[in-house]
Amino acid sequence: MEKGKTIKYSIKFPQILLISLIAILSITHGSLLRRVSRENQDTEKKLLDTKGRPFNYKLIRIPKDVRPLHYDLYLHPNLDTLHFKGKVQILLKCFKSTSRIILHVKDLKTDNIRVLNDKDAEIKVKDVSENTERNLMILDLSEDLKKDKEYRLAMDFNAKLAENMEGFYKSEYKTKDGKKRVLATTQFEPVYARKAFPCFDEPEFKATFEIKILRDEKYSSISNMPLLRTTQQDGLYLDHYKKSVKMSTYLVAFVVSDFKFTETTTKNGVKVRVWAKEHAVKQTEFGLDVAQHVLTYYEKFFNIKYPLPKIDLIAVPDFGSGAMENWGLMTFRETLLLFDPKSGSAGDKQLVAIVVAHELAHQWFGNLVTMEWWNDLWLNEGFANYIEYVGTDDYAKDWRVLDQFAADTFQSALGADSIVNTHPISVPVDNPAQINEIFDGISYDKGSSVIRMLRNFLGDRAFRKGLENYLNKHAYQNAVADDLWEAFSKVSSLNVKAIMDSWVEQKGYPVVTMKSSRLLDDNAKTQHGIDVVQERFLIDPALDKHQRKSEIGGKKWYIPLTYITQDSDKEHLFWVNHTSRSSFPLKKSSGWIKANVGHMGLYRVNYDQDNWEMLSNQLSHNHKALSSVDRSGLLDDAFHLARAGLLPMTIPLKLTQYLNKEKEYFPWSSALGNLAYIGSMISMTETYGLYENYLVKKLKPLELFLKWEDKGTILDKYLRASVLKSLCTHGDQGCIDITQDLFTKFVDNDEELSIAPHLRATVYYTVIKHGGTTEWEFLWSKYKAETDATHKGKIMLGLTSARQPWLLQRVLDNAMKGNTIRKQDMLSAIIGVSRNPVGRLQAWEFYKANFDKIVKRVGEDSNDYGILLQRLTDHFNTKNQLEEVKEFIKKHSSLFNNTRAGKKALESIKTNIHWMKTHYVTIFNWLKQVNNEEY
Repeated sequence: MEKGKTIKYSIKFPQILLISLIAILSITHGSLLRRVSRENQDTEKKLLDTKGRPFNYKLIRIPKDVRPLHYDLYLHPNLDTLHFKGKVQILLKCFKSTSRIILHVKDLKTDNIRVLNDKDAEIKVKDVSENTERNLMILDLSEDLKKDKEYRLAMDFNAKLAENMEGFYKSEYKTKDGKKRVLATTQFEPVYARKAFPCFDEPEFKATFEIKILRDEKYSSISNMPLLRTTQQDGLYLDHYKKSVKMSTYLVAFVVSDFKFTETTTKNGVKVRVWAKEHAVKQTEFGLDVAQHVLTYYEKFFNIKYPLPKIDLIAVPDFGSGAMENWGLMTFRETLLLFDPKSGSAGDKQLVAIVVAHELAHQWFGNLVTMEWWNDLWLNEGFANYIEYVGTDDYAKDWRVLDQFAADTFQSALGADSIVNTHPISVPVDNPAQINEIFDGISYDKGSSVIRMLRNFLGDRAFRKGLENYLNKHAYQNAVADDLWEAFSKVSSLNVKAIMDSWVEQKGYPVVTMKSSRLLDDNAKTQHGIDVVQERFLIDPALDKHQRKSEIGGKKWYIPLTYITQDSDKEHLFWVNHTSRSSFPLKKSSGWIKANVGHMGLYRVNYDQDNWEMLSNQLSHNHKALSSVDRSGLLDDAFHLARAGLLPMTIPLKLTQYLNKEKEYFPWSSALGNLAYIGSMISMTETYGLYENYLVKKLKPLELFLKWEDKGTILDKYLRASVLKSLCTHGDQGCIDITQDLFTKFVDNDEELSIAPHLRATVYYTVIKHGGTTEWEFLWSKYKAETDATHKGKIMLGLTSARQPWLLQRVLDNAMKGNTIRKQDMLSAIIGVSRNPVGRLQAWEFYKANFDKIVKRVGEDSNDYGILLQRLTDHFNTKNQLEEVKEFIKKHSSLFNNTRAGKKALESIKTNIHWMKTHYVTIFNWLKQVNNEEY
């Protein structure tokens, strides 16, 4: 599943797209530190059933005494009444004699519950007990089920189609002529299949499924498997689907709609269809092309044929996640599957390709082989988050997406994991709220980064052979991380488990400090060398000594340290073993050293003062001596090391002085991202004017080079979008004038074609920021009329940039109503307002005042309200703001106690306060000096 439930997605596209995509991209998922997870231990909490009686089961996970083998599932969703009813018959096998069956049910009314033995004799159900908190149902039977015998559990059920985009839920859209249409669709990951039918709703309980769906003639249905036949029943149509392969409940899917599709067949005979509302079917062609190409490529890459005869992809108008990998029926937000070349930018196009590639990767990693429990979610998401780049790279080599990984996803992973309140990649989870919370930057970005690192030191051949062996051995089963490490160890000479456990089972990552030294060789002769020291990197140096020691002291990693030198671009590898200090020889005449080549390893690198000086001089005199990815990583490391107090802030600031010569996207992306943090901290101070002046002077040569055109490679377009947005944001009058001219043509001609797709967000944002009510109302009318979800996102970015508080309040109010601004876009709208300096406190006050409504909208198990807390407060940097957020979290402790969101928010504010105390004066003095010197 794409991390749509978090604010992060794995790709950081140009900054102008960030807010419009923010609710989609995010991303909003040791041993476990101990191999026995807390989720299956006894709890002291007294549980009651729905009748007020003691609930006689204390564990989080259900027992394995009885396991499902097969489901016969019948469903009738009524799209007029918005209710559904169904019947399920589950073939069970008893593995341990027991007199009760425990399974999952949530928000369903059940009836006619029956248990039959293999001779069709009924076993009496003495009592039915349900607990709503755990979503559990216990059936107490009149006799024991016998080991190795098979039984059938049958029941009827009914419910209302859900409103919150979980389980079996209602979505709707408007046709071109304004008529409302309704559809019923599903989202079961991680724990919502139980809202659609009674089931054993844990990944380990795999079974086969035969699904039947009753529908009205004006609709069609689709499910995981191909349609077998359709029969008539009481004036309606009953679609019978082929028996599925063995799979987990969270991968079951079905949709009833009036959608249309385009289709093709791969050269290996797999039918591929892409579905959308009728007036958007033309926009499915690009996604269809990507799907058939990447699906075929993955069969070659994994050396395993796609197991099903067909695959459907459908663009759902209301979808809480980014996309979902249901086996044979993948569901997407419209923005992540549909592409219109008339309105879509280069970034929009790549986003569709990479998300399609992500979900297709899951068909092997996650669907064919599934993690045993959610603590190893990263086995699904980390791999898909990396392999998506591999698949997309094969589709479009000229996009350089593998380099984009290094500059975007990799750096996002380092940022997410540099705090105290992070978590290991493999992490214990106890309840649905905790499961939802780990659909995050650690599971996705860090997980994918360690896999990329693994591939780099194993080599491509061993990596692919290990994957093939792992997938074949565990096909249609569940696996844990050790199974994967075993597969890789067998095709290499390395102890992969020992290496990877240090990255997967402990939180954080190392900073490697490299200093020149004098070493003794085996003959006791002195020679020049490099001392290497590793310790955990933390962005907040204000931790007290005891806490800092406990966080850093015992953590060590096996580090594949690569490096090049000034006199040789040959890449060398030195393994830093599970120790604090090591060293290797290096000629003093080698000049500068640059470690972590291509930023393949999940670590930061610090150097001694002389080496930093040499690297800075190299950038000033000939920056192309380092690759663009290495320049990007060098900038990112320097800024974060300075924030952590491991480097003077003047060093990364000095590195930026070469930027007026820089014409590549990756270094600029890192520079602008890190400078934006500084800008957010000083935006209310006298230093901000100096900051804007410096930034504009560095960016202006690029505007003249790139121009306001729609030309060049995809990376040229990303760079142009970032540069022009930054210039306009920081007050360059020439930039502002151009956007106003383009917007005037748009208004006069009522035609967006005068604005290139990749510049529209910048134009809307800038004009509304510097305009008044007239411009805002015009764009608001466009937003309401627009049926293209991608273009709506760009318009929303503009609407949230207004300087008039009453206009921002209209955005916030409409976000809560869920009509004009769709429910799925609530987060992006609120966060968009908070990113506007005028709306920062307004969005925060709105969040506090409407917190209960927001929680009701997204659900207590969701991590969305926690994501909002973090994003709305991540610029706070005063003690008063810290106390205010503390009080808010305390007030809602029943929700925040079970997750990390509150702790993360408070840690971020404390870090900002310390940053202001430590670095503000240095930055003020440096900017003052450099502005005087250069200009």
